[in-house]
Amino acid sequence: MSTCLQPEKTKYIFEGIGDMIGKILMSSVQYMQRIDQSDVNKMGRHIYTLQQSIASITMSREISLDQARRYFHLLTLSPE
Repeated sequence: MSTCLQPEKTKYIFEGIGDMIGKILMSSVQYMQRIDQSDVNKMGRHIYTLQQSIASITMSREISLDQARRYFHLLTLSPE
């Protein structure tokens, strides 16, 4: 894609993808049977990898994926 499009146009195309992925990940929690610390750690690693991949394309950090990672870490906390 970089050979066909200017960097500004590529950034425009991928601008909202982080928000979309974050929302999909957070809404997928309702389909999980169980959630433990290892699942949350694994999901955090996957989100971090996605974030780095998108950042290499758009040259900016996706804040919504940070929020998704924090959301998954909240699932391991006790109600107190």
